[in-house]
Formats: sequence, C-alpha cells, structure tokens
Amino acid sequence: TYLAELRRLAENCKFENVLDDSLRDRFVCGLTFESIQRRLLSEDELTLKKATDVAIAMETAAKDAEELR
Repeated sequence: TYLAELRRLAENCKFENVLDDSLRDRFVCGLTFESIQRRLLSEDELTLKKATDVAIAMETAAKDAEELR
C-alpha cells in the first residue's frame, strides 16, 4: 500500500530514468519498522524490487511470529 501511494504521488514528477531509485530512497526512508529500514540500508546494490521483497518478507515474518505467540 505504501509503495502504491508513493508511485501515485510520483506520477506527475519528472523523475524519468531515476524513478525507481527515487522511489526506493523514499520507500526506505519512510518505513516505520526500524529493523527493516536498517536491514535495507545495509544491502549492497539495493533495487526497488529487492527493497520491497525484503520489506514484505520481514513484515510478514514479524506478523507470523506474533500470531504464533
């Protein structure tokens, strides 16, 4: 949902060939889970796809772990 909103907000911006990098940066900076943000900031060659994949996996794992308790 967060990434979809970022994409919507960027529709009228003229990011052209740096759109994914700009979205990736805003995505990482705006995360509320500090542990996910730290993990993403430690990644080499972080792409928007990798950032969203890792964030979704970590968020899902945290929710699943909470349900197990």
